[in-house]
Amino acid sequence: MVDITTGNNGGPEQENPGTNPDGKEPGIEIVETDDHPDSVAVHLGRAVAGAAIEDHFLDVVVPTIARAIHRQRDRLLEETDRVIGQKLERDISEVVRPILKDVVQEAVHEAMDLGEPGMVVEIHDRAMERVRYFSRQHMLFPVLLRLLSIKDRNNRPLNIALNGPAGNGKTSMALNAAEALGIEAVLQPFNPQTTKSDLLGYMDASGRYVPSPFYKAFTEGRVFIADEFDAANPAIAITLNSAVANGVLTFPNGETVRAHPNFRAVFIMNTLGTGANHQYTGRMRQDAATLDRLVQLHVPIDQGLEASIAGLAAGEMNKIDIEEGGHFKDNQEILDTVRAIRQAAAELELKYIISPRAVLHATAMHAGGFGKKWIMECCVWRGMPEHERAAIAKRARIEP
Repeated sequence: MVDITTGNNGGPEQENPGTNPDGKEPGIEIVETDDHPDSVAVHLGRAVAGAAIEDHFLDVVVPTIARAIHRQRDRLLEETDRVIGQKLERDISEVVRPILKDVVQEAVHEAMDLGEPGMVVEIHDRAMERVRYFSRQHMLFPVLLRLLSIKDRNNRPLNIALNGPAGNGKTSMALNAAEALGIEAVLQPFNPQTTKSDLLGYMDASGRYVPSPFYKAFTEGRVFIADEFDAANPAIAITLNSAVANGVLTFPNGETVRAHPNFRAVFIMNTLGTGANHQYTGRMRQDAATLDRLVQLHVPIDQGLEASIAGLAAGEMNKIDIEEGGHFKDNQEILDTVRAIRQAAAELELKYIISPRAVLHATAMHAGGFGKKWIMECCVWRGMPEHERAAIAKRARIEP
C-alpha cells in the first residue's frame, strides 16, 4: 500500500498538500492486490468460472449483485431504496431485473481482466469516501499518481512530462490517474498546425469569448493532458510557460486568471522534446525554457501490461520502489548536489539547463517520499545520455 499524499515512506511530510474540489486533503492510497471483497467483478468472475451463470445464479450471483447495487447508491439510489430488505434470491423485481442484466454483462467482461492475481489496482480516496478499481495498469501508475498529488514549496502542483515509445499506455495512464484522483481530465492533441487559438480560445465575430479545453481545465480545476506535445510548434508551446510555472495566464478575453487549485498538467511525448529522430520524424524541438518547467518521467514498455492486452497471463505487476536509491538527508544536500552537477556540466561544456527549478522540483519530490533515484532521473538527468551523465557525475564527485 502506498500513501501518495503524505509520502510517509521515509521522506519528510510535505508542507503544502493538495486538496480536492470540496477542500479536503486528497488522502489517496494505492493497493495492488488480487483480493477485493467489494468487487462484484472479481466475485462474479471467480464464482461462475467454468460454469453457466444460471447454475449459480440463486446461490452466488444474486446476493453478490444485491450487495453491489447497495454499494452503488449514487447511481442506483432510487432502485436500491425500493428493493433493500427484500429477499432478492426469491423474487427479483421488474425494477431490478434490467439493472442486474447490465451488471452481469459488465462484470463478466471485467472479471476477465480482474480475475488474475496481480491484475488489479485499488484506489482508496479517504476524503471522498470512495473506492475505485482499475484493471491492469502500467507499472509506473503509482509513480504518476504520487507525482500528481504533491505540490512544491510555492503550493503549486508539479507539471509532468511522460516520455516514451509509441503505444505504451502513456495517455491511458494519465487519464486513469485523473480518474483515480477524482479530477476530470481534458485531453487536447497537439500537432504542427495547432494554433494559439486552439490552446487559449478566441473571440468570435460577435465579440464573445469561445473557451478552449485548456481554459476550462485551468479555471475549473481539471487535469489537462497535452497529447503528442512534442509535435507542437514550439512558439505555441511557449504560450503555456507562464501558466505551468507561475499558475497565472491572460486569455484572449482579457481575463487574467490564476490556476484553480486542482489544475494539473500532463504532457505526453514520444521524445524528450529535443526534436525529430529517425523514428519520430514529425517531432519539433521544444524551447528549453518550456521543458525546464516539467518533471520528466520516462515510461518504458510494460511487458506484463502488453501481455494482458493480448489476453494472456500477465503475472504480477512489477513492484516499483518509490524510495529507490535512499533518501537525501535534507534540502541542503539536494541544493549542493544540483549545484555540483550544474558546475560540472559547465566545465565540460555540455549544454544542459540545470536551473533552480531542478531544486524546486527535487525538494517537492523529496517531501513526497521519493528516493534519490527518482528525484535525479525526473529533475536533474532528465534523459541525459549515459556517457554524459557519467562524465558529469565523475567530475562532480557524485554517484551517477
